[in-house]
Formats: sequence, structure tokens, C-alpha cells
Amino acid sequence: SLITARVKCVQFHPKRPWIMIAMHDGFVEIWDYVVNAQVDRFLAHSSPVRAASFHPTQPIFATGADDRTVKLWDLDSRRLLATLSGHSDYVRFIDFHRGIRPWLVSGSDDGTCRIWNWQSRQCLASVVGHREFVMCAKFHPTDDLLATASLDTSVRIWDLSSISTQQGQKKSMVTQLTQALLSQPGAVISSSVNGESHSKGANWVCWGEEDSLYSSGDDYAIKCWRLNRGKHQQTALGPDAMIYSYATLSGHKNNVNSIEIGKDNIIVSGASDETLRIHELKSRAFIGSLTVGDFGLQLKDQTRFWCVTQHPTEMIWAAGHDQGVVVFKFVNVNPIAVSKNFFVRNQQLVQIKDQKEAVVCDLKKNSAKKMEFGGGKIIVEPETLHVLGEPFPFCVSYKDYFQIYTTAKQKEPETIEGEHFCSFKNDVVFQQGEKIIFGKVTVGGLAIVHEMENLKPISTLSLFNSSLVISFEDGMLVKYENYEATICIQLQPLKMILQSPDCTQLGACSTNKVIIFDQQLQIVSQTNITSKVRSMQFCSLGKDAEPLKRTLCFANQTHICYLASRFNLSGVITSINKQVFIQQIDQQSASFFDDEANLLTTTFDSKLCGLFTAIADGRAGDAALFLQRVKKAQLGVAAVSKLIKCGMSRHALQLLGSGYEKLKLSLSVDLGILTDKIDKKSFQEALLQNCLLKAFQAGNCEQKAFVNFLCLAQNEINYEKEPIQKKLSAQMLENDEEKFYLTLKEAGMDGAAAVFARARGLEDQFDKGEAEKEISVAKKRLQFAKRTKKIEDWPVKKIEEVVIEDIDEEVEQKEEQKEEAKQWKEESEEQIVKAKKEWESSSEEVQAQKEESEKEQIAAVLNPQSQAMKIAGFSKSSEYLLNLIEEVKQPVTETDQLPFTPHQLDKLLKLAHKQFTEGEFQASYDLFLQAFIKYKLLIVHGTVTEKQVQQLLLQSSNYLRALSAELRRKQDDEAEMLMLFASQKLENTHRILVLKLAMGKLKKNYSKQAKLCAAELIKLVKQTANIDNKEELIQKAEKILQVKDVQGSNELVNKIDTLVQINIDWQQVKLGESDCECPCCGSVGTKGVCGICKCGE
Repeated sequence: SLITARVKCVQFHPKRPWIMIAMHDGFVEIWDYVVNAQVDRFLAHSSPVRAASFHPTQPIFATGADDRTVKLWDLDSRRLLATLSGHSDYVRFIDFHRGIRPWLVSGSDDGTCRIWNWQSRQCLASVVGHREFVMCAKFHPTDDLLATASLDTSVRIWDLSSISTQQGQKKSMVTQLTQALLSQPGAVISSSVNGESHSKGANWVCWGEEDSLYSSGDDYAIKCWRLNRGKHQQTALGPDAMIYSYATLSGHKNNVNSIEIGKDNIIVSGASDETLRIHELKSRAFIGSLTVGDFGLQLKDQTRFWCVTQHPTEMIWAAGHDQGVVVFKFVNVNPIAVSKNFFVRNQQLVQIKDQKEAVVCDLKKNSAKKMEFGGGKIIVEPETLHVLGEPFPFCVSYKDYFQIYTTAKQKEPETIEGEHFCSFKNDVVFQQGEKIIFGKVTVGGLAIVHEMENLKPISTLSLFNSSLVISFEDGMLVKYENYEATICIQLQPLKMILQSPDCTQLGACSTNKVIIFDQQLQIVSQTNITSKVRSMQFCSLGKDAEPLKRTLCFANQTHICYLASRFNLSGVITSINKQVFIQQIDQQSASFFDDEANLLTTTFDSKLCGLFTAIADGRAGDAALFLQRVKKAQLGVAAVSKLIKCGMSRHALQLLGSGYEKLKLSLSVDLGILTDKIDKKSFQEALLQNCLLKAFQAGNCEQKAFVNFLCLAQNEINYEKEPIQKKLSAQMLENDEEKFYLTLKEAGMDGAAAVFARARGLEDQFDKGEAEKEISVAKKRLQFAKRTKKIEDWPVKKIEEVVIEDIDEEVEQKEEQKEEAKQWKEESEEQIVKAKKEWESSSEEVQAQKEESEKEQIAAVLNPQSQAMKIAGFSKSSEYLLNLIEEVKQPVTETDQLPFTPHQLDKLLKLAHKQFTEGEFQASYDLFLQAFIKYKLLIVHGTVTEKQVQQLLLQSSNYLRALSAELRRKQDDEAEMLMLFASQKLENTHRILVLKLAMGKLKKNYSKQAKLCAAELIKLVKQTANIDNKEELIQKAEKILQVKDVQGSNELVNKIDTLVQINIDWQQVKLGESDCECPCCGSVGTKGVCGICKCGE
């Protein structure tokens, strides 16, 4: 179902899974109805589009609209090929000739039809004679005939033989130019065979078999016509030809806008009474009607049906209405009635014995009741079968009644009105009106045992051993024992209930869950579902397992699945990709029926499902057996998570496949087990981190800050309800100046807070407080008292005293400096000049010493052997780092300062982005690498904190990984590199450029990867503003999505999934060999210097 503007016409493409929708807002949309995706949407006309048609064989289509034109379009590019003008009013209908003629007919409100040659773009003929709007015009499937319907109430048949005769005659150039310039037709056809049976305007006409026609009109009727061609030789119609109406189909309550004759012997009509009505073609019997509500739509405004059509070759239908389109098909949705080894097919009871079928007896053929879908015409199939004997007696239930068969020769079974029929052994229960009837069925028929009042609507019910369980429409689930309610719980309404063979469990399904209950209606296991469950059975799974049928197996639209009796364990048994009804599932084989009641069997791998169901049932012997069978198999994450859920983490660790090293390490740490497959050093580090994490979660703010300090982490700390002393200690460890300042203020130490702000040069950020004294503090950072006791006992209250003592000392120093300055000013001018000359004479020597000192200071700070460089992740054996440090040691202007600033590096990053945008990838890589390493050096030097430049480092490392992959691809031309390039988290504008590049490179040999890039590109383009050629990019990506897949794509998809997960360092590592992480940039690779940042190890 599609929600759009009003749809006046809908057409199926004869070969592609496409529908074309002509809408009232002037747009035309093309949709893929298989994947429910829009292929294209474009503005075809400046006014409502009323007609559209695909050519049956050529890659073109046509549209007609209220702008009085017909337009021809290229199917693949949706490019306008030609505009056909000539009508003087709205174009209502267009149709391509289905035979060899290059003809296109258009019907208009000007009362005429025009026959066009779509190849030469010429108007071959004008069909005149109608006195009102021409609403519909259709070519005969094989002959040169045209049928039209008009609001003048007539249906007419036109002979087009003269056009084909004239096409062979040559015309002068002047005549052809005149006709083209003035839009004149080559001929005028004015004679027709008229049929007048409608009392009001005719809206639609279509051809049937053997010269039959069908029309619909504003008189709410459908007319059936027969064409008598008369005596004719060289023309399609003779002079005595006639058309007559032989039947009328009624039932619509408003204008009938469209009809279609189906290949499956039905007529479907759409009308302004908001219904689709279905009639049988041959008998003209009414089958039933549909509204948009039957398609699952809840629309408030009116939904008049304007058009209805069937696929040229498939049994698929489409109907357009005021608010969109529905695409549907008529299929057999009757359930297959199954019980034990018996089932119903073609109104016969069939027994399955030794894999062979044998008919037991015939059932009575019951027609649908009047006022129901197919009333009086359709033979209804039974919904359920209840075999109470071997097999007699047995019951078959229908929608609101059931029948009891006691012997094979019984022609008239006992019929009893009732709904929601269920049975257990010979006991039966059903609803009859406002009563629930309890009874027993024997060879003598039904004997009523008890009646119970019920006033609430029932969803379904089932016997559960000696009790009754009812699910009501309001979601209440009630258990009755001895006709009294004993247990009541509130759930969603259940659609199906089934008891297990041992009568200890109850299986049920709702719209979104499958559930297993115990005898007290407590949920013991459940799973979510996304499609409707067709059938359920309790079964046993696993080869050689104990035949304990406690696992609930169920079939949905495409799979047969299972739900174990505990732990909410569920999974897929086998994929069927069709709707089936389970007959029996035992160990590792399944028998089921398809929609045509054909019995099918299949086998499946039962190791995993047998293992999980044995664990859930508590069958230790079977569980050990299946664990032994899956020992050699390498399980994935889904299977391992189920084992962990069952408390079998040790087995999960043993069976986990390769490629899940982090999960293995996590399991090993949780279990405290070091296996041969786990690296000892990694295990120790992970174990330590796990312990620290638990300490962080359990500790106070001071202990949490200490854990952060040890781990160099930045985990969030909650300071609420913590003592002031612990808060100050924690914030000092965290180096959080703002929080430390605010905590001082909170403790009432305003003076200390003001001094702290000035000492850190943060006067502009923090409030100066009440400190009014003019105090000058040296640039050096304040040194806090060293800790001599445990963290809990450390006297944080002494901080203020330490700060004040430091300040007193600095004030004395300031006074001394002032006194020295006064004495300096009093010295004579000669002494000053003399001193100046002496200084200048030694300037070169001093300058050289100064530069050497600065180099030593820089070298001390940036020593590759230092602990600070090691913490930053730098490798002491990195040649790139050593060369960069040598550059940094060049002469500088300020003491103890690096020759670059954060501001300069920001400019460097902008330049790197610019180079990336221009496609200069090598230059961009070099700039990003310089910026990344220099930001790291600023952190080591103390100019900035890691927190301040964290985002810039992350951004740079992402670009470095992306550019490394691209530069490697240019050398080796590897598709994996290209996908890795496209998978990195770059800026949207850059990612769009990368995806466009990848999409174009991969589309030839790796169509699946190209489609992944195309889908991501469409998503990003729609999310990103200020992008040039937005529509062009989306169109290119959507074309890629239509490309057929090539052989070999699946293998690459699996590789790419792995690449994206681990961000491989491609300079060193091949797929499957990575196990180390660079401490500098975070890339994954093998041991040695990182190939991405060139400085980590």
C-alpha cells in the first residue's frame, strides 16, 4: 500500500516489477512493488495527470494530462522524447496498440480520439462522433478495432482498417509539413457501431474473449456486450455489424469508474462508493467486495477507487484511490485442517500412513453463506479438523458452525451452530451465542454436558487437560476449572492456543509474540515475531534425542521456527520461503502442507536446536550428546549468547569461533579462565581493567578519580552527596580546575578560590570573589602538599593554608623587585650606556647559549624514552617521530615553548580538509599526519590537555585511516581498500564524495558493494544541506540500485563486513591477521610501528 496524492491511473510494466502511478498533482511515480521502493518521481505535466501507459515491448511510456498534451518518455532515463499536441481539452485516456502497429490512442474531453504514430510523432487519424467527453479508448488485442466509452452514454466500436491502408500510400512533402505544423490528422474516422444501454455516462470499456466487451458507468452498473461483426472481407467490420448488451451487473452504490477482466475468471470493478467488487466472469455471480480497510489501511478521508488493472502476465492487481495505491493478489488463504495423521484436501478426509496417502471419506461441500464473501458460489474449506477416534468420530469446523461425522457412509453430517470449536479426546467446547457449551462426541453424535454464560467477546479458547482456557478480545486470559474461573491474567488477545501432548504446557501466539505457559498460566518462555503464525505443534528436536515433545514449533510466512520450554530460547529450524502448515516435526525431519494441501518433507541440521531444547528441558544426557557433536563446529555470536543465557559460559568459550577475539577475552576474564587461545598479557590487562571498573562502580568519588588516574580514563563521576574533602581530592586528581574552584566556593573558601583562579590565569573565566588585595603571583603552577597517608585520610583542608603561605612569599618577592627597580632608575646615564655596550658585545655568545638551552629544554620534554611520550602512545623506534623532534628542536623565540601553537595546527587541519576536497589525497594525508602528531606533542608538552583536543585527534585519525586505504588502493587497485575508504567516519560532504567515487568504481565487478555505497549516499545526501546537484546524485545512486548482481560479490561482502568492524591498518595487515591496537591512533594491526600514524607501536 502506498499513500500518495489522488491516483487517476496505475499501470504495470510487462517485464520489470514496476508500477507507474499518474497522480492529480502532476507528478508521475514509478515504484518497485517487490521491494516496496520508489524508482523515480518526476513532474510530468503542469496539471493533473489522468493517463499513463507502458509500451508492451519497447522501452518507452506515455502520459496524458489536463494540459491537453500527450508526452512520450524514455523508460530508463525518464527523459522526455516528444510532446504530441492537437487536443483542445483534457486528455482522459491513452493506450498503446498491443500488436505490431506503432499506434497510440488518446481520448479527450473534446469528444474525440486521436490515433498517433509514436515513431514518426504524426497524428494518423482523428476519431469523431461522440457528443460528450471520451472517458476511455482501448485497442482490440489483435485486430484493427477501437472501443470507446463516453459520457454521452454510448459505447462505440470503430474500424481502423483505413488507417493501415493509408499508411502504405505516399504523401507529398507539403501535405506532411502542413499536417505537422497545424497538428492536423492524416484522416478522419466518423463511422462506428454504437451501443446504448447505460442510462447515464459510460466511464470505462474493456475487451473480453471472443469479441465480448464490458463497460461501466455513472448509472452504478456494469454492462456485458457482444460484438457481431457482420459480413466483412477487407475490413474489420461489415456494414451490418452491431453491438448489443446481454447482461447487467449491479451492486455498486455510486459511479463505477473502472473495470478489468482478470485472467483468473473474475471481473474487478472500482467505484466512487469506495469499494472494489469482484464477480465471477462466466456465471457473473457476485463473489465479494473490498475496501481500503481490508488492505490494513485506516484512512479518515474518502477513498474512491478511480482505476483498477491487472498485470499483463502475473496474477497481481493494482487499484488507485483518492489517497494512494494498493497492489494485491487473490490467493487461497484457507487453512489446511490437520489432526494427527489426517488432513482435509478437496473436501476429502485423507490419512497419511507409511508416507502414503489414502482417502478415508468425502466431506459435504458447503457453500459460503449469503452476505459473505463468495456467498452461494464459493465452496468453503474447513478451518480445523478434530479426529476423536480412528478416525470416527471426527469433527470439521467452519467460521460459525461445525459438522460431526460418525461413519464413512454418512452423507448428511450433524451440523451445529457455534464458534471457537476445540476438543480434547472426546470432550468438545464451543461458543454458541452468549453461552459456552461443554459436550462429548460419540458415534451417536453430540451430547451436551454443561452450559456456561458468557457475555464477553472471545478471541480463542482451548481445553487444557481437564480445564478450559479462554482468551478474550480485551486481552484477559482466564482458566476455568469445574466451570469456575480460577486464574485470570492480562495479556494481549491470543490468536491460537495449543496444549502439549503431556498436558503440562500451553503454547499460544498473539500478533507479535509466541508464548509457552505452565499449568498456572505463568509464562515460562516467549519470543517476539514479526509475521503471522499459520500453525503450531509441540515437537521433539535433535537426532537420537529423548522423544519429549515440549518444544513449540511454529510456521510463519517464510520459516519454521522453534521456542524452547525455558530461557526464552528460540531460533529457525529451516527456511521454506512459502506459507506452510506443520503436520509433524520429529528429531531432524519436518512434514508440512503448502497452500494447495500438498504434503512436503524436508530434513534439517538438528545439532544446535537439539542442544538448546535439551538444555531448556533439563535433559543432561542429550545436552552432553549435542555438545559433543558441535564441539568441532565454530559457533557464532548468536549461538554463543544463547549458551551464556543458559549459564553455560564455559562451553560458550570453548565453542566460540575465530574472529571473535574480544568476546573470547571478555568471557575468559568473566570466568577467570586463561586458555591456550588467549594471549596472557592481554588477559592480564583485561582482568586488571575489569577489576578497576568494578572498583570504579562501587567506590566513592575520590576512589573513582583515583581509578581514572590509574587508567588514564575520563569516566563520568557523580559528585552529589559527597563530602567536601573527598570532592576536592577527587577534583585535584581529575585536574578539573573549574569544579575545584566551585568546590572551594561551596566550602566557603572564597579567598582561596580567588587566589586559585589567579594562579591558574583563569580570572576571566571564574568570579574574582571577595579578594580585593592587589596580589601578584609568579607564573609557576602552585604545588600542592604531597600525600603521605591513605587517600581516605589525606587532609585536604590544608590546601588553603598552603596557598596562603605561597602567596605571602610571592608578595615579599614583589616588594623586593620594586625596590631594585627604584635603585636602577637612580643610576647615572653613563652606567646605563656602559652596561648596554657590555651586553651588546656579548650578545652573540649569550644568544648561542640561550638557543642551546632551549634545545636542551625541548629535548628533555620530547625525549622518546620519557614516560610522558610512552603514555601518549609514541614508539621510541619511530623514524618519523625522531625526524619530527629534530625539526622541533630548531631555534625558537620563547623559552620552553614549541615552535607551533594550537591555532596554527587548526589552520593546518583546514588546509588538510581543503586538499581532501580537491582530491589531493597524498598531500591531505601528510597534513593530517603532521597535525595529529603535533597535537599529541602539545599534550606531552602540557600546552593543551587531551580533553581539549580529543575531537580533533579522533577526526584526524579517521581521515588518516581513510586516506591510507585510498593510497593503498591506488597502488594495488583493491576493491577492499575502496570499501574501507568509504566506511570511515568523515565529514558528510567528504563522505559523499568518497561514496560517489566508490559507487562508480565498484558497479562493474562488485555490484553488491556498489549498492551498499548507493544506499548510504542517498541517505547522506538527504540529510545534508547545501549540496550541489542533489537530485542528480540521488538519481545516479538509484540507478546503481537497479543493477543486477554479478558473480563473486558475496565473497567480497563478507570481507568488507570484517574490514569495517576492525578498521585494519592496511599498510601492514592482511585480512584475518590483526590482533594489536596502536596506542597512538587506535588503528588495529600487527606488531611493529603503526602504518597509519607512523609513530605508535
